[in-house]
Amino acid sequence: MAIEDVNQMRLNAEYGLVVIDEAHHLAAMATSSSDIKRRLFDSCKYFAHKSEGLLLLSATPVLNNEQDFLAMLHLLDSTTYKLDDTEGFRKRVKNRQEIGRVLLAFRPDASVDILKENLAQLCKLFADDEYVLKLTGELKDCLEKTKRKLTELFVKFAPTSAIHIASTVGCCEIVAML
Repeated sequence: MAIEDVNQMRLNAEYGLVVIDEAHHLAAMATSSSDIKRRLFDSCKYFAHKSEGLLLLSATPVLNNEQDFLAMLHLLDSTTYKLDDTEGFRKRVKNRQEIGRVLLAFRPDASVDILKENLAQLCKLFADDEYVLKLTGELKDCLEKTKRKLTELFVKFAPTSAIHIASTVGCCEIVAML
């Protein structure tokens, strides 16, 4: 069905999956100067939110199309993505490269100090996001405990292992350094 025919859909009907091809065309209607197009967008939004699932198809890149992209995200989650927050969304898009770089640092082989640095950066990037701040705080606490435990193990392990290695290899200089 074409977007223009959305008003023929029954309001009280059950819809499983709503699929919108070329969703960027619908998204552009959200901020159109035409009342008719804005009403079409609102009608589609009604059915999108009423359905069990929504699939938006578009090959539109986010850069330089932030307003339309925001409108598509608004169809998916109107609470998180407000149509009147274009500037906030542009800021999020701008920060996404830095966010990606920071998130790539969270690897199992990363040092505790690197992880803590990147947690601090995440806190800066998401200064207004209580959920992210809560999670980063919890992770920072875990890292502090881990670092203390590693330090305790190292203090316990290093002297005895150095003595063992020195006596095994015959390097008295290592033992003398301790």
